[in-house]
This record gives sequence, structure tokens and C-alpha cells, in this order.
Amino acid sequence: FGPAGSNLVYKESAKISETDFALSYNHQDMLYLGLSLRVTHVEYDLSTLYRENFIEGDYLTLNNDLRTTGRGFGGSFGLIIRPTDHLRLGMAYHSPSILHLVDQFYAEGSSRYSFALDDKGKPFPEEMWTMNTHTPQDAIAGYQLLSPSRISLGIAYTFGKRGLLSVDYELTPLGGMKIKNNKGKSLDYRNDNYNIGRHYALQQSVSVGGELYILPQMAIRAGYLYKSPAMKKKATTTSPDTQGGKSFNKMDETILTAGTLPHFMIQGATHTATCGLGYHFSKTSSL
Repeated sequence: FGPAGSNLVYKESAKISETDFALSYNHQDMLYLGLSLRVTHVEYDLSTLYRENFIEGDYLTLNNDLRTTGRGFGGSFGLIIRPTDHLRLGMAYHSPSILHLVDQFYAEGSSRYSFALDDKGKPFPEEMWTMNTHTPQDAIAGYQLLSPSRISLGIAYTFGKRGLLSVDYELTPLGGMKIKNNKGKSLDYRNDNYNIGRHYALQQSVSVGGELYILPQMAIRAGYLYKSPAMKKKATTTSPDTQGGKSFNKMDETILTAGTLPHFMIQGATHTATCGLGYHFSKTSSL
């Protein structure tokens, strides 16, 4: 009686924009200090359709829509040191942002089951085979999210007017995120915060970039970025299990989802490579 086929349609989009109010100081072109207030705007949309098809035309479907919007505030501090004309060292600290978010969600489920029996073992009439239900149209939830802090280090070296090479390292303790209610209290979300600390990792990223001038005004650029997984390994491990005579891998940890969503996606490590060609229209390069 398992499904003959199943499929999941997953559509996701997101945008995070920041507005910075900054103050900077330059000491003899050797030491640069910067301080900024950060205003963050968040927009997130998720729409999914899950369907299972059974024999005799029976089915099960679940539609989900989730929209998250909000804004928050945070701060950043950074410095750059130039011990020589060609060497540049940098460090920055981005404080956690306090985000005030609102979730709007809607779910609709439908099914057809032609083998249902009543308490006396008699089949239900055909008009009762199909069922439909949905959440209220105005389902909404507001809360606060304390985003993780970030620390970044960088080094860059310029080879005269021939090119440059830079390396950046960033550390983000994702397990430090916290969810609170609109009054700033986390008691209502103690299970969520406990699992955030258990499941989310200390994420690291390393980026390497370079630029080489092949002509006085034309340069080749290339870069590579590695970002470690956001989740700890123990949160994504599976163990063999058997149900109904079929074998499958079952997750060892229970993952909490947002709103009415029963499904989730776990992203592993990220590898990104870029390349490009640059041309300076001015007579002198910017190196």
C-alpha cells in the first residue's frame, strides 16, 4: 500500500539587503579604522507541493507557502594595516543583528482513499473518499532572531602594477543564534534554541582571489571560495531502518521545521570558483 510514486516541487527565493551608516579614520595611509551601524532588511519566500500517488487513483497532496519579512540592527568594526606599500592586513568584527521577523504561512492538504472502512468493516461511500483541509488564510507569527556574529581576517599583496593576490578567512558561530518572542524572552523557544546549539556548526569560509595585468589596462581575475557545512555532522547522520519490508536510511536527529513545513533541505560544503576579464578605461590602473 505504499505510494507508487512521489514528487516534491520546491521553489525558494530570498533577499537580504543592508544599509550602513559608517565612520572611518585614516592615519598616515598606514592605519585605517572603520565603524558602522547596520540596518538589515530580510525577505524570504518558499512554496512547495508534495504529492504521493497510490493505486486505484488514490493520492495525497500537501501545499505549503511561507513568507518571512522583517528588519534588524547590528554593528561592525574593522581595521586595515599597511606595514608596507604592497602588503595589506585586515580584520573585521560584525556583531549579531537583532532581527524582528514575521512569518506568514498557509498550508492545504487533500487526499483520496478508496479503501477506507467504517467501524463495522464496511467501505465508505465514494463521496467520502476525498478530503480537503487548510490552515486559516491569515496565519501569522512574529518573533525575534539574534543572528550569529562574524569575524573575518584578510591579507592582500600587490605586485607593483602587475597584479595582486588576496586571501580572506571568516568564522561564523551559527550555534549562537537565538529565537525570542516579541518581548525579547526566549522561554517560548527553549526547544528551538537548544536544537540550534546542538545542530548548527562553527562555519568557516576561505576565499582566494587574484588579478593579473596582461596589458597595461587589461587584467585577468579569478577567485575561489570554500564554505564549510552549516550543520554539524551528527545532525545529518543516518542509520539503516526497515519498515513494511523495505529498507531505508533514517535520520538519527529530529529536525524542527518552520510553520507547517514537514520537509527540509540540508546544504553541505560550498565550493565556488569565478573568473573574469577586467578593463580600465582610465589611462592609469587602480592598483
